[in-house]
Amino acid sequence: MVAGDVPKSELFNLYVQQVKQVNSQTQVLATETFRGLSLDKTQPTWAPAVVNDPVTGSALVSVEDTALGYAPFGYPIPVNGGPPANVPFQSLEAGDPVPALVTIDQEQLVNLLIDQLNKTDGIYSLDRIDPFIFNILCLPAIKYLNQANTQTVIDTAGTYAGGKRAMLIVDPPTALQTADQMSTWMNDPEYPIARIDSAAVYFPSLQLTDPLTGLARTVGPSGTVAGIWARTDASRGVWKAPAGTEATILGVSLASILTDPENGELNPQGINVLRNFPGFGSVSWGARTTAGTDQLGSQWKYIPVRRTAFYIEESLFEALKWVVFEPNDEPLWAEIRLNVGAFMQTLFLKQAFQGKTPDEAYFVKCDSETTTQADIDNGIVNILVGFAPLRPAEFVVIQIQQLAGQAQS
Repeated sequence: MVAGDVPKSELFNLYVQQVKQVNSQTQVLATETFRGLSLDKTQPTWAPAVVNDPVTGSALVSVEDTALGYAPFGYPIPVNGGPPANVPFQSLEAGDPVPALVTIDQEQLVNLLIDQLNKTDGIYSLDRIDPFIFNILCLPAIKYLNQANTQTVIDTAGTYAGGKRAMLIVDPPTALQTADQMSTWMNDPEYPIARIDSAAVYFPSLQLTDPLTGLARTVGPSGTVAGIWARTDASRGVWKAPAGTEATILGVSLASILTDPENGELNPQGINVLRNFPGFGSVSWGARTTAGTDQLGSQWKYIPVRRTAFYIEESLFEALKWVVFEPNDEPLWAEIRLNVGAFMQTLFLKQAFQGKTPDEAYFVKCDSETTTQADIDNGIVNILVGFAPLRPAEFVVIQIQQLAGQAQS
């Protein structure tokens, strides 16, 4: 299909009125009409480009591309360029969100994200990237799903990410404003959020200034949190929790301000809270996976511990490709122990593990005990690597003792 070659049935007109109420009467202040708009980015009449044009576009509204690709609402086609028939206008106050121009079909959106049928598109498109490595996955469109489909997508996408030794950062619905609402959403009795160690969820949402309108816009935190993770990785390493006073959030504000008791309520549920503190501003104040509830007692309770294990596993998987087709015997095992041990020692020197000595911090085992004759016959070499992870200090307990009855000098 070439540009401009779009069936008329796929085009739509946008009719905008600015009105105000005067003595119980509706007075029209301004009108705008945009004809033949398309939701296809390749077309010259792509709606966001036309409506948001700084010279010829709208002075009243802006259009956001939600990248969902659905058709407009099925309103009657205007006659002679007039307004849609039998469609009441909705009054908006300054700063109110503009109603969506597209419908959201739950089944289509689920398939767009995780492609349950063919497993070739959606998240599975990442199988085709080069060099086939990613370690953070964000799916902001999750916020448009109902609870049942949210649970399905998080379970599928989180499991997929874990298989890639990556983590999924989950966006809760932006409508959630309080700690109680977030807790209820997370623990819905019928469709609870999947408790998997390869996913993490953050609350509350963030507010930023939309550059197109100059108005505040509420967005999910996943993109911003992914940036905090990347910044912490670069400055401290994946073994450092991406949280605390160093994990500052710049250029945005929090949609809700939570208190210490609310933080204490959500944290044990595996919900990472974004906080605002005097002198530090907005910061990330949690480092748990969705499997990090106190009740589960998972060994992958904390994000840095889970990501450190993923990092070690992925690094060794990539670095030991030379082992393939080598004679599977003690000389090979000794060389593997040497190479893996050197890698783990490097991490130990970077203070990635607990322990004062290498023996306390990690071990590498590859010998006739890990690789039996049956393994050798099947062309398998087994390498056992253990490490003592650094766990974040979530709570600081201060004990104060008062001295009484001391002799006065």
